[in-house]
Amino acid sequence: MNSKIKGKLKKLFSIEAILIYFGLAALSCSIYYKTRASVLFADYEREALNLVMLNNRILLGQISPLEIKEKCQQLEDKYFPFTYFDFSLEDKLNEMLALFKEKVQSPVNQQKEDSLEKLILDFQNEISKKEISLYFGYDSLMYCSSLLLLISILCIIFKTVKQRNQIKNLQLRNDEQQKMSRNLHDGVAQDLAALKFYMQQDDKEKSDFYANQALNEIRYLISNFHLDLSEDFEKIIGQILKSFEANYKIKTRLYVVSDHMSALSQNIQMEIIRILQESLSNIARHANATEVKVKFTEIGPDFKIIISDNGIGFDLEKVDELNKTDEKKHYGIHNIQERVKLMGGSVEFINDGGTTIAITIKNIIR
Repeated sequence: MNSKIKGKLKKLFSIEAILIYFGLAALSCSIYYKTRASVLFADYEREALNLVMLNNRILLGQISPLEIKEKCQQLEDKYFPFTYFDFSLEDKLNEMLALFKEKVQSPVNQQKEDSLEKLILDFQNEISKKEISLYFGYDSLMYCSSLLLLISILCIIFKTVKQRNQIKNLQLRNDEQQKMSRNLHDGVAQDLAALKFYMQQDDKEKSDFYANQALNEIRYLISNFHLDLSEDFEKIIGQILKSFEANYKIKTRLYVVSDHMSALSQNIQMEIIRILQESLSNIARHANATEVKVKFTEIGPDFKIIISDNGIGFDLEKVDELNKTDEKKHYGIHNIQERVKLMGGSVEFINDGGTTIAITIKNIIR
């Protein structure tokens, strides 16, 4: 039995699914039997009228002893479901039928007439009480079944949401692991390779430089893994810039001109954090910059992110060409483009003596 079939069977026979089956069965049965009971009690109401008419026919001498006997047997059979468990009701029915039979023998008896009318009325009242009690039972079963179905459905929804969140968290972790692996490969691994080369050449100055580069890169990656994402979004951005400045000795400035920055969805905030980390990592490796400015602003419903440095700049076309020919791929710019695309935004890379990354996310401010 393969895993797909096992998965389907597990879902079909989960506790929530069994509760739903039970709830549906109970609800269906209660509706079905309540409908049948309605038809049955409607028939009993007609039968109650027949009792009165039977009494009148006896008074008028329009019915024979044999017919009354047959009619009494029919009544006994019809009311059997109620009288079987209720002895007092059975006694009333038997007494009423006995009076009907006696009345055929001696029709004119005022005492029997009054006693029979009272018995018919009492019997009708008892049947009405049975009807109310039975309907209450069916209604209670229907409400309980509906409540059970609602609870089961809510449990399934909660479980589904929880599973989706778990999958999402796993994807985020996997994404972070891939990013760290890529950063280690693109940054630390290359720095260590250069360190090894210059150590073999006995070039102490360049060996020290690449050793510091590798150390700074590792420190920066570790600090990013210790971010408290429950903090205010602006504070998280400040922590990232502070860590970058401390590890790479590159000055950072943060400008926030937005009242809705912290109200952005968690998904958008995570993507912005990754874009910022990717941009800062590229600046540290390639820009030769001494200062980085990060601006967050909004124009109407659009949210803008501007990351600029005073480094040597780069040519986007040359980077694309390099990626086609060089075995050492440079994925930083591509990763930024992909993340901006996921948010439904657009990005520009401007070479103006340094590099400016201008990102616009449209219709995100509510």
